[in-house]
Amino acid sequence: MMRLLSLLVWLAFAISATALITDGSDGQVLETNTSSIVKRSGRPVCGPNLAPENTSKRSVGFIYFDRNVTALSKRMVLPGDSMAAFYVSQLPLVTKKLIPRDKASVSQYLSNAWPAQWSRLRAGLQWSTGTDGLSGCTTLYIISRTGVYAAHYFENVSFEPDPFWRTGDHTTNDQLFQYTVIDVLRNGGRYHPRLNAARIEDDTIRAYLIYPAQTSKESADDVGYSVRNEQIRTTVGEIVPTLQDGSRWTNIPYQATDSQALLFDPEKTLGKNLFKYDPAHDFGGGQKKHLAALWVEDERVHWDYW
Repeated sequence: MMRLLSLLVWLAFAISATALITDGSDGQVLETNTSSIVKRSGRPVCGPNLAPENTSKRSVGFIYFDRNVTALSKRMVLPGDSMAAFYVSQLPLVTKKLIPRDKASVSQYLSNAWPAQWSRLRAGLQWSTGTDGLSGCTTLYIISRTGVYAAHYFENVSFEPDPFWRTGDHTTNDQLFQYTVIDVLRNGGRYHPRLNAARIEDDTIRAYLIYPAQTSKESADDVGYSVRNEQIRTTVGEIVPTLQDGSRWTNIPYQATDSQALLFDPEKTLGKNLFKYDPAHDFGGGQKKHLAALWVEDERVHWDYW
């Protein structure tokens, strides 16, 4: 039972944002269903697909997260000439994912994070995670030689909330952002372990915030969710004091597309990112070292070995 619970970690996300999946995971391809995404003045807002309450697919509202338990005999795969081919080989092939409404009845349940501490992994095991299909949502990576903390937040739940999520004590944009982002970073949530400085902070720590360059309105003077992004950076810095140093942050704005054909084109890198850790990467000449790396679309943004 505990093993099952450890596997059923991530809510399965929709066509516009498949959140924090892993290479090697056993994600199922599910039926097309009515999206909760509301079309605004520019592009659709990034959000999950929700199945009707009477769906018979309640048991498949999750994707598997297997921690990429790769044996020592098979080390980290690095990109070749094509970043697109690299993502195709390393991220599972996922299309639409189903979230039953009984699993998504609380907005905070759609905030997801997964921490890993290298000293707690079984000897020799690699670890990886990534997102596929980002088209307005936000992803946070905090990486150090102690561990990693990866988190994902839906645009139409936390940044531009749709009416469906405005319930109870959380009816305004500020209240929903506080509830679905700030509160879970500090205190944790059902699918979002809290950010714990003791399990990640060291003098090598870096943070990467991946966010849309513009809001869904995409007006001429649109600068994206700059205020919300600053709230995230401030909160993280309060929890992990070393990250109060702005030079340890890398802001990565991306161009969100409303073209699903482009977003899931296997020859494109749009909306994709991937983090990988190998405790014994072969650097040649008999040298094996720890390696932590992060790729965002066409760029390698983190590369650290020790």
